[in-house]
Amino acid sequence: MARATDVFYFVALLNLAILKVSGVYVCPSTTTILYDMEPCMPSVEGAYPDPPNEDCCFVVRTTEPSCLCSAFSGYKNSPSINERAALTLPRLCGKVVPFNFTCNGDPVPSGVELPRTRKLKLL
Repeated sequence: MARATDVFYFVALLNLAILKVSGVYVCPSTTTILYDMEPCMPSVEGAYPDPPNEDCCFVVRTTEPSCLCSAFSGYKNSPSINERAALTLPRLCGKVVPFNFTCNGDPVPSGVELPRTRKLKLL
């Protein structure tokens, strides 16, 4: 099971990838956001993470990006989180990544198509 700090780091990276400017929105609690993001952990951990499942993608597509950004902006580096996987998760789930956006001063990737990593089977 993922450590709570790893979930914080993952969400911070995720919201770097999906931030957009929106109207005023009342965010759910941090605990609620972390609980909701739990299905995404296998998709962002390790060198060759699994593709996101439907539960993960539902959360990615329906969570207000500005809430993620403000709640988790201080958590960016975790040794168990694959940053590339976290940043591409919105694209893999069909969420459009805005061009030229920042989250608390950090640039957001523009949605450039990145090659997917694959697990290698050793014979």
